[in-house]
Amino acid sequence: MNAISIPPIIMATLMFYVGFYHFLIYRRQISNRENLTFALSCFGVGMYAVCCAGLYNASSPEIGVEWQRFQVITLAVLAIVLLWFIADYTNRTNKKIVIGFTVYFLFAAVSGLIIRSNLTWTNVTSIKEIQLPIGYHIRYNEMVPGVLTDFQGIVGLIYFIYIFMVSLKFYKSGNKEKGMPLLIAMAVLFAGSLNDTLVSSGFYDFIYILEYSYIGMILVFTLFFTNNVIKAGEIKVALQKSEKKYRALFEKTNDAIFVVERSTGRYLDANDAALELTGRTLEGLKQLTTHDITPKNSYDRLSKINNSGGTVDLGNVIYHKEDNSHRIAKLSAVPMNDNAVIGIARDITHDLEMEKQLRQSQKMEAIGTLAGGIAHDFNNILSGIFGYTQLAEMNLDDSQKVKKNLDQIIKGAQRAAELVHQILTFSRQAEYNKIPLKLSLVVKEATRFLRSSIPSSIVIEEKISSQAMVLADSTMTHQVVMNLCTNAFHAMLDSGGTLTIELSDIEITTKDHSATTSYMPGNYVKLEIRDTGHGMNEETLEKIFEPYFTSKQTDKGTGLGLAVVDGIVKKHKGFIKTYSKVGTGSTFQVFWPAIGIDVSL
Repeated sequence: MNAISIPPIIMATLMFYVGFYHFLIYRRQISNRENLTFALSCFGVGMYAVCCAGLYNASSPEIGVEWQRFQVITLAVLAIVLLWFIADYTNRTNKKIVIGFTVYFLFAAVSGLIIRSNLTWTNVTSIKEIQLPIGYHIRYNEMVPGVLTDFQGIVGLIYFIYIFMVSLKFYKSGNKEKGMPLLIAMAVLFAGSLNDTLVSSGFYDFIYILEYSYIGMILVFTLFFTNNVIKAGEIKVALQKSEKKYRALFEKTNDAIFVVERSTGRYLDANDAALELTGRTLEGLKQLTTHDITPKNSYDRLSKINNSGGTVDLGNVIYHKEDNSHRIAKLSAVPMNDNAVIGIARDITHDLEMEKQLRQSQKMEAIGTLAGGIAHDFNNILSGIFGYTQLAEMNLDDSQKVKKNLDQIIKGAQRAAELVHQILTFSRQAEYNKIPLKLSLVVKEATRFLRSSIPSSIVIEEKISSQAMVLADSTMTHQVVMNLCTNAFHAMLDSGGTLTIELSDIEITTKDHSATTSYMPGNYVKLEIRDTGHGMNEETLEKIFEPYFTSKQTDKGTGLGLAVVDGIVKKHKGFIKTYSKVGTGSTFQVFWPAIGIDVSL
């Protein structure tokens, strides 16, 4: 084997390896075509190196000319794939010249394969003997090229000038990072092409170096692509770290965060706070759109987001949960990309409830102060009426008619005194005598009284299971039971129904506490009074604890009953829950803080 043929064989092996590697990269990144054309360029250089090794190792001129023929054909094919690689690498859009060169080199490859006349290669044998500066002597056979082959060499030189100018223009256009390796590679290739053209034309004796120029070009691009792979790996690691940080922030933040598709409003992703806000699982939420969860004005909100290029404040939004309850959140949206937006919702249900309670408390305090002052003055007037009426009765002769009238005055004054007591209770100025008390005894006593006073069309169901004690005023708790029961049977006077009175022990946990109001977790005695009357709408339900508000006829109530109940319960550090629906009745739940369990029962 000729020693000069060994380097091309080694380099051919290297080129095939690099080409196969980049072909595998292309298989994973189909959209990046430059990996494919670069792989084909590597295969072309490898084949050209094999042809060079065959020429250097040819034992006769006949074998040498065949290797030369394959050399030129390979160069034509290589010129095509290299040109398309440069077009892909530089993102060239105008490909007219590229197509022109492609047509010519395709013709040259086919003609070199099928034309065996002097047009491609002559029968004149040329024996090349070269003495290298390092003292090494090289001898190999080659044939003198024909007209078509010489013309291909001239076109090839023009071709190399063209791709060098394309590389220079690409570099000067500002793409210095990609342009520099391209410019260096094309300069090396142009130098090798110029040398081989001059050697082939007999200008001077030297070895052909185009195969080494091609290999140099491939090595330059391999270094560039390898550096890109390393950078891509570093970027990937950085992105993974960033993704972990983002995911941790995304999952752990207290605000609800949604990723929503711009065009349809479909949920794509959500954090734990968002799942809690909507009452759904992630998979369940992904099957829904914003219109399913927040139906009111959802399309208007989506349109507003799509028409804005920045952060959009969408105000307070009602989120409907799967259990038919709802939460209120302050929502804003931030564009994520052309296809999605990020919604950030802060649950303000508790804050709004606290504001509402504060306003109600301030209003009740103001009314209570006013009512207390009026009640005290009115009580003084009643004292005079009582006193003088009783004196008049004592000084009367036995006149039944006058005595009867005075009795009516006293009864009226007594009713007025009861009203004053209610006003004082509402205004929290009445005295409370709190003692350890078993609520079951109070409820049973009230139930006995109710059975004798309500119509037979109303059935009373009593369910008492509580064993706990409470610290409470017996008279006040009795008034709470009576007021709630009276309110319940008034709702059933026309149609009849069932009045259910339940008393049970209950523990409110931290989870329950977050879902209720500001009341502390702990053990409570729950008094539940339920009727099957006409029920109330939401508007009425919001006002029932306001003083002097009543939906009854004028002679059926003063509007203070439930206000008094609310005042007494709050004075005992309890709270009330109400549920009602028109046509199905109402439920009042009163929670009294328990102080212990009576184990004697």
